[in-house]
Amino acid sequence: MDAATLQRRMSQLFGIDIKGSTVNDQSDSVIQAGPFSTVSRTYGSAAGSQPQWLAVKVASTHRSSAKEPHDIIKELRLLRGLSHQNIIEVLHHERSSHSVVFKMPYISFGLVDLLASPLCAPNPSPFSSMALLEPDAPAIKKHQTAFIILTKSLIFQLITALAYLNARKIAHRDIKPSNVLITPEGCVKLIDFGISYRRGEREHEYQDDLWPESKDKLYFEVSTGPYRAPELLFGARSYDLHAVDLWSLGASIVEFFTPLQLFEEDEEDPSFAFPSSNSQPSATNISDENDETEEPEPIQPFILPRETIVLSPRCRWTRHSLFDASRGEIGLAWSIFKIRGTPTEESWPGFKHLPDAQRVTFIETPRVQLKRFLPNLPPPPQEEVVDVEIEDYDDEYEESDSETDVDDDGGDTPLNLIESLLAYPPSGRLTASEALCHLWFTVSPPILFPPGYSAPTSGILTSRDWEGNHLGHFLRKALGPAANLAPNCG
Repeated sequence: MDAATLQRRMSQLFGIDIKGSTVNDQSDSVIQAGPFSTVSRTYGSAAGSQPQWLAVKVASTHRSSAKEPHDIIKELRLLRGLSHQNIIEVLHHERSSHSVVFKMPYISFGLVDLLASPLCAPNPSPFSSMALLEPDAPAIKKHQTAFIILTKSLIFQLITALAYLNARKIAHRDIKPSNVLITPEGCVKLIDFGISYRRGEREHEYQDDLWPESKDKLYFEVSTGPYRAPELLFGARSYDLHAVDLWSLGASIVEFFTPLQLFEEDEEDPSFAFPSSNSQPSATNISDENDETEEPEPIQPFILPRETIVLSPRCRWTRHSLFDASRGEIGLAWSIFKIRGTPTEESWPGFKHLPDAQRVTFIETPRVQLKRFLPNLPPPPQEEVVDVEIEDYDDEYEESDSETDVDDDGGDTPLNLIESLLAYPPSGRLTASEALCHLWFTVSPPILFPPGYSAPTSGILTSRDWEGNHLGHFLRKALGPAANLAPNCG
């Protein structure tokens, strides 16, 4: 779509022209076009700034043209009050009687792209030369270290963004890999605040929103698919806003360690359900018993098609989510319970009081080890914990009204961090400010930050580089020159 066509479409859909940008017919393009909003890319200036690549988001301000509870007015209102290196910046905005348009820095790369790369795993890709090496070969060890540095550094930044939001009483409510962008230098940018919520607002502050919310009548139709917290699946209108984000955070970062699967581009994404203990019922029938006692086969880091494989770019990799949202809310709830256990009075005392908790009876299944579903977990650390004193972060990152009481089992692994986030009851989840001090961030290899990044570093292990390489280097290595090109199946 050329620039002229793009501007005509904006005018037709939303009654507004994109102004203030230097338009280039060779570069303008639509990134995302839907019935309720359009995001386009253009090269130009915003509010007198130097010309740069811009992402321009336009959405209607009429309820009839907006998807409840997505709210462009609230998104702009909240973003204008935020200033943080890990949150996308609004460079310019306009509003007419029909629509809102705002411009942000254009970032072409996201966490979804990284997770889809077979090079972003501690295990060597089955099509790489390293696959022929012994597991303890120096090249394998170096590859694993690079993976840990990258994942640890990006996860820390994402948690930092959440801690900043929580300190300002804002819940994002749609944390997922596709809402996390990454600059070439490795700086994380959290985007899409269309269903966010700020606690403690007075009515006059939100009365002009498309879909006003009050604290005792919150939307539970928030978050996306496999990243939705279980309490949202049972009709809760009053819930711990930040705990919802923490669950989504855990369900997002766990995908660094789930398997990758190869499939043909012209097919739909393959559905994938993690195998569960055979003593548990299947996800498709919550009442069927299975008396088989055979141990399930181990999940492989890379799942390959059974067809003959030849060299061709027709196939691509996809990363699997831990939980399965392909069968609706009940199916998603069951996929959570099969792994984290069916809620009981002991494990989740308040679960039975959720509005829809009694509408479906789930067979009681025990919590199982999360590790068995994560074949791309890196090997356990060999170094001792760095002898540093863990100090509280300053007020910018402190959370209020925290009821979390998580036992510290001394775990210095990403698995322990994820376990602490994917917990119920919601009050049992590790808070963002606590997660910033997790022991995993105190052991080698260190966290690397992008150039110019400013963050509290008390009590964590950081470095400017690792063996002379900066964070952007590890990001490029994990993406690879053609990370989504893989041998063809069939």
